[in-house]
Amino acid sequence: MQRAFVVLGVLVLSSFVAAGCGGSADSANGAVEIGFMTFGDPTGASAKMYRECERESGNAYKIVPTTMGPTVDAAREQLTRRLGAGDSSIDLINLDVIWTSEFADAGWIRDITAEIEPIKSQFWAPSLGSATRKGKIYAVPVNTNAALLYYRTDLVKTPPKTWEELVTSVKKVQQQHPEMTGFVFQGAPSESGTVDALEFLGGHGVSVLDETGKKSLIDKGDDAEQTFTFLRKLVTDGISPKVVTTFTEEETRAAFQNGSSVYMRNWPYAKGLMETDKTSKVKGKFALAPLPGFEGYQPAEILGGQNFGISNTTDNPKEAWEALKCLTSAKMQGIKAVEKGELPAIEASYDDPGLIAKIDYLPISKAAIAKGVNRPSTPYYGDVTSAIYHGYNDVLAGRATPKEAVKRMDERIQAAIDGKAEI
Repeated sequence: MQRAFVVLGVLVLSSFVAAGCGGSADSANGAVEIGFMTFGDPTGASAKMYRECERESGNAYKIVPTTMGPTVDAAREQLTRRLGAGDSSIDLINLDVIWTSEFADAGWIRDITAEIEPIKSQFWAPSLGSATRKGKIYAVPVNTNAALLYYRTDLVKTPPKTWEELVTSVKKVQQQHPEMTGFVFQGAPSESGTVDALEFLGGHGVSVLDETGKKSLIDKGDDAEQTFTFLRKLVTDGISPKVVTTFTEEETRAAFQNGSSVYMRNWPYAKGLMETDKTSKVKGKFALAPLPGFEGYQPAEILGGQNFGISNTTDNPKEAWEALKCLTSAKMQGIKAVEKGELPAIEASYDDPGLIAKIDYLPISKAAIAKGVNRPSTPYYGDVTSAIYHGYNDVLAGRATPKEAVKRMDERIQAAIDGKAEI
């Protein structure tokens, strides 16, 4: 009871102090409150960044985060509902790279082309491209990512450069270790599956949309069908387990970490976890390499990552920009890279000896990101990605032949970009 009175006294005193500072109702000690819709961060790195930026501003603003999620889809739904209602408490937004077109076309995020001009050259071109819509820039890249191929160094001497080589390698290992799974990846009907599907398709020369973004190219030629035929054989030939159709990133990591798989496709974040998790059976037994492509084609690196943007409903555009500029600086991106495993969107960071000393796979990631491409840019992305991951999952699970899946995917993608998606 005594503790309750002490807390109440502190709260009452704090209210008088705040009132005497001349701050507005939404300010703290004279600092403008910047409402930040963002993903949760159990590492504490984000909170450290907020306080550092506040100090650097002379406490001109205070960053107040609101956690979105827990999934990307749930976060998007939460944001679209609040932004659509004109919620002025939102100043900054943590944007998934696939949201730019939709949010810009809806008028929910500010055009910051003029503000970013002095600093835009420092960002990876594909990263900046993910923040761009119709020639205007609507966000600042804060991290990027390219998936890598994990392989067992105790079973494989040299990582494969093509998917065909990977299959051959797996068959050799399975001759000695028939109990082992060859290759695990993300096959679930989700955004994870879309990214993997685009890597396989792109690694066979397949494009999803034409340059105008108004025509599906999935069914052009037979490359997509050949790609899906290869993927289905991964399952039927025992190279990949049937359960891969349910895998997102964490299920994939668990399958590789338990020591039962030769290869894994995953993001770099998995490396640190598998090296520190006490249950890991592969610690010291794996390495990373760039993703393969198909024979005769260049590999496709589909970029992940996040951008920070400013809400069009903000009442504090000046302070929001200053906070945004600080949070996306090289210093802050370095903190995210080391403490959260989220790689910088600033190109020069990959040559920083200090970062390389702490993140030994940075040079491999640099080579992958340099070749990276973004997912299709369209305001109808939600329907497009649904068409992709359902067709991909149907093939892996054997519910559709490769030819049927490609035809159906092409029809659904075209309907989506025509604004006629199935409800």
